[in-house]
Amino acid sequence: DDGNNAFILSKKAGKTWVIDINKKGVESAQWTHPSISFSCSPVEMTPFENEFFDVIVMNDVLEHVLDESVALNEMFRILKRGGQLIISTPHKGMFAFLDPANVKFLIKNKTLLRLAYGRKKADKFLAGGNSRENFHRHYTLKQLRCLIEQSSFNGQYSIERVFRSGLVLGIFSVDLKIVLRRIFGERFTAFIMAPLFKLASLEYWIPFGPFAYNISISVRKI
Repeated sequence: DDGNNAFILSKKAGKTWVIDINKKGVESAQWTHPSISFSCSPVEMTPFENEFFDVIVMNDVLEHVLDESVALNEMFRILKRGGQLIISTPHKGMFAFLDPANVKFLIKNKTLLRLAYGRKKADKFLAGGNSRENFHRHYTLKQLRCLIEQSSFNGQYSIERVFRSGLVLGIFSVDLKIVLRRIFGERFTAFIMAPLFKLASLEYWIPFGPFAYNISISVRKI
């Protein structure tokens, strides 16, 4: 992440802190956005004091952590009482199988894998036996509720809002871009894909309920 999402959110906050495990990404983002405090840290063990934040945003984070319960326990620790935790993750919707991070697991043909990802990445992936160790997790609302109730939030939270949005254009655009840039290059692909990405950004804000690809929930600590 180049820190641009954090910069957008920082416009609504008095002070903004960001953590990420990518050290180079953190250093680059800190240089680009000096008004924001960036630090390299796993979300399961942050450097902040108890009840430090009024609002915490986990934007496409939960699906990557090693242990969801440990991560949520840490969010509970550093969130003030009455504070808000916003969680955004991929949803188990109709087109979840097209997740750009997971679609490679569906491709069994070596030639197609090389076409989409290049020889080096495809061969490395195949050499690993198509391991699902880094499989991109998706959640239903029920599963997110269960995870929260299995954490320190149990009995001390309320879900104030649920928003399930986007259907297929966003992920289809990314999947198509992966293939086209191998054929036409980065610049031409960006040019021809621009209209589709604009449509995808509009589709993102349409609520598709249980069919949606994205889910966001707002949790209040009580």
